[in-house]
Amino acid sequence: MTSAVKWKYFKDDLSKFINTLHEDRDFLDVTLVSKDGHQFDAHRVILSAASPYLMEILRKHKHPHPKVNLRDIEAQELISILEFIYMGKVNTIYNREAFIAGGKKLKLKGFPFQLIEKEFDIQKNMLKNPFEETNG
Repeated sequence: MTSAVKWKYFKDDLSKFINTLHEDRDFLDVTLVSKDGHQFDAHRVILSAASPYLMEILRKHKHPHPKVNLRDIEAQELISILEFIYMGKVNTIYNREAFIAGGKKLKLKGFPFQLIEKEFDIQKNMLKNPFEETNG
């Protein structure tokens, strides 16, 4: 007779481990290159879990430490995207439009595109002059 064995805090421990990997920089096996030439080391298994786009690229390239050129994503946005991938959240977004575009390009899982876009549109509308004349 067999009985099931369950790791009680599996999700929490795995999440903490992913955060630790990002902070400690251990087991890095892929380099992402931003549009402006900055290089960021990462973990292909983490990137693949978060991005079907990157998973497809990494499956095709069997090199032990591939470089992936992300020609449409600037370094500042890539930093925020990697923070989202590893931490599940982003505290600072420098260019919201570019961040959204990068997230879409990479097809990031769990990325709240509509929420971010809606919030951005609201902020843009709040900055408009309410006394401005409109044509219409």
